[in-house]
Amino acid sequence: MAKRDLRQELKNGGGGQLPPPWDPKPGDVLVGVIERYATMRTKRGDQVRVAVIRVEDEESELTTERLSVWLSRTALRGRFEEHNPQVGDRVAIQYNGERSSAAGNRYHDYGLAVEHVTPQAFGDAARAEPGLGAPDEPGHESDQHQYDADDPGVTDDEIPF
Repeated sequence: MAKRDLRQELKNGGGGQLPPPWDPKPGDVLVGVIERYATMRTKRGDQVRVAVIRVEDEESELTTERLSVWLSRTALRGRFEEHNPQVGDRVAIQYNGERSSAAGNRYHDYGLAVEHVTPQAFGDAARAEPGLGAPDEPGHESDQHQYDADDPGVTDDEIPF
């Protein structure tokens, strides 16, 4: 039996470690497959969900590169709640830069496209997450986002880099 390359696993975010965070500039797009989700603490002690993504190259081939996407930005977290990507799903995330809401508040805008790998995109794993059930089930909040760009109390500065 061949030995696992534990050093490579740690480098790729195994063993409780996360790969480097995605630090996009306006217009940057990240395409890849969700390998797992983790829950991490910010410097302030808040818990944040983090998606570990195996990156695709320009020819849509998977690479060995992995990045962590911290879902601490309000709009990005809302897109993930709306589209509900699961482990194994292919995602494309675009950072659109800072925008102003109708009330004049600044926020970080993101786009998200998801290719679900299972015919039934809202499986049992999705139902285990509060607020992420199937569209016809109690607790599904696709029309009720938990973020409000007009709320001056909303902060998007929780990414730890």
